[in-house]
Amino acid sequence: MQSVWILAKDLDIKHQEDHSKEGKRYWIRTLHLGIIVPKLVMVWGLRIIARVNATEIINHTRYTAFLVFDLQNPENLKRASAVTFGEEITEELIEEIISSTEEQNFVFLDDGKNIYGQRGRHSRRRPDGWMEIELGEVYNNLGDDSVLNICFWESDYKKRKSGLLVRGIELRPSNDP
Repeated sequence: MQSVWILAKDLDIKHQEDHSKEGKRYWIRTLHLGIIVPKLVMVWGLRIIARVNATEIINHTRYTAFLVFDLQNPENLKRASAVTFGEEITEELIEEIISSTEEQNFVFLDDGKNIYGQRGRHSRRRPDGWMEIELGEVYNNLGDDSVLNICFWESDYKKRKSGLLVRGIELRPSNDP
């Protein structure tokens, strides 16, 4: 079974803007490891959403979702949250999930050396040079045309964020039934 990719250009990437500087660019396109990807210049809050049509993945198969990324001089991008779900995504649902710590999975984007003992998932370097962090699992139970959602966010609006390069989200078939 093969992986399914949602490339950065197909992700819904939102951010909390700094409205004090009009015309400021929050993302730039850059060449990294042979691929043109978006690089985060500076934002206050960050949200990345991937939507996958269930018809694009194999029926009755569990997939693990990984954010594939890298960091270049990152600022305040150590910890974020992630969740996967099968229901229709709305702004209200996202805000409800963000405000509830029960459904969140904490993810750590750096190598974990400075956050020993913190509960959550840690990133790792891939053989292709990129980093990855597990965001959660999705399961195509019905094989219909429903949409599966993967959401990643960092919402500490008191700190600016920068230095994140996003390749995309990779869905890999899991061995678990």
